[in-house]
Amino acid sequence: MENVQEFRNSQRAVGVACILGIGKAHPPNFIYQKDYPDYYFRVTNSEDKVELKEKFKQILKENPSMLKHGKPSHNNRRAMTIEYVPKLGAEAAERP
Repeated sequence: MENVQEFRNSQRAVGVACILGIGKAHPPNFIYQKDYPDYYFRVTNSEDKVELKEKFKQILKENPSMLKHGKPSHNNRRAMTIEYVPKLGAEAAERP
């Protein structure tokens, strides 16, 4: 039993726990949902296709499940965070 306790103790820090600093990081390519249609048509050099952009906005408006928790689209976007959030956390931890 003593060996088990020694092993557990070797995995723990000794002393008082404290926060040494707080960092922050943001994805380099985030964009607000309400701005996405304008962004998309700008980066694809399609701003002249006004009727298509309006149709795209209407699709987003008519499919609110794309913005709601628990819906398929939301779950897909949320699954991406599993990969990216730890990377952002590491980046924030490394910044002074």
